[in-house]
Amino acid sequence: MSTTGLHPSVDLELKKAFEDLQTKMLTSRNQMKVIGVQVDQLKRQIQHAKLTESELNQLDSSIRMYEGIGRMFVLSDKPAVLKSLEEKSKTCETKIQNLEKSKEYLEKSLKDSENSLRELITVKQGKK
Repeated sequence: MSTTGLHPSVDLELKKAFEDLQTKMLTSRNQMKVIGVQVDQLKRQIQHAKLTESELNQLDSSIRMYEGIGRMFVLSDKPAVLKSLEEKSKTCETKIQNLEKSKEYLEKSLKDSENSLRELITVKQGKK
């Protein structure tokens, strides 16, 4: 008298589709959280570079400046340090754009999977 005895393959197919969607949703959400954290870190790096640049612009060009490279500091002139900060900001902005694109792709992929599952359910309900 149960409906599972009449259509066991439909229930298994839907169950598998739901499980696949659930795992895809979990992985997508985790990846989107990681992307969000990375974007926040990059934004902080950009802000740090801009603050440093504004402080350096207030200084005289004759003052000695040292640029941190790894675990050491190298004597450098003001234009080179400012150029380095600008390049760092541009690199971070490019990375943010790439991360945003991958986040959009994940969202679109997840939405497509949900829609295909809905279509599968409507098709199965239509056959009954």
